[in-house]
Amino acid sequence: MVKEFTKYTPYRLAERAKEKRRIKPTQILPMFIAVPCWLLERDINEISQGAKLCYGRLLLYGRSKGEAWPRQTVLGKEIGVTDRQVRKYIEELETLGLIETERFEFRGINHYFFLRHPWIEYVDEDEPKQERIAEEQKEYDNEEEAQ
Repeated sequence: MVKEFTKYTPYRLAERAKEKRRIKPTQILPMFIAVPCWLLERDINEISQGAKLCYGRLLLYGRSKGEAWPRQTVLGKEIGVTDRQVRKYIEELETLGLIETERFEFRGINHYFFLRHPWIEYVDEDEPKQERIAEEQKEYDNEEEAQ
């Protein structure tokens, strides 16, 4: 005989607690930082982890516009560092040529512009997607055979 669980059994309460903890990542989409894979794959000797995180947060602000203008204090709070550290990360990103900064007013908000960079992999829109995928698969297979 199968035992029927009522609303208040410990088993049912535990199941409800599990359900409340589980989320769908798409529900929190605007609340996380997406750092591009091409940047994550860079060695620590090329770019610091903090600068990667800072770049990802700037992308969230200026995803469609190609520019962002958060205050450094706000940016620091969001990535968990001080204003001074944010300035170091911004300087590192500028030195690497990933962003460009303009200040429009004295003591005003900085505007950050995203720049083309050799690290970024561009996708040619004219090339059919299936052909590109097939070429990438061939390159991958060739690398596997070489090893």
